[in-house]
Amino acid sequence: MDYGSGTTVFDMVFPNLIMGENSVLCPFHHDVSPSMRIDTTKKIFHCFGCGAHGTENDFVQQYYKIGREQVTEFKEVLLKSD
Repeated sequence: MDYGSGTTVFDMVFPNLIMGENSVLCPFHHDVSPSMRIDTTKKIFHCFGCGAHGTENDFVQQYYKIGREQVTEFKEVLLKSD
């Protein structure tokens, strides 16, 4: 599914990301220095602090605390362009 303009959920949560690899503060644990790596091209993430990792869909599920079956519809609404 193409959401247009390369926007990902990662971009919605972390608005200053660049295309490719980024280091950010992990939202899944108390983080004082960037321990999460996000690759916006591959749409994957990994936190070296708490071990959270996976695809963009896994991130959506964990970050927004929704079920796997809700992820696709949630992303469609979240990333809908006007």
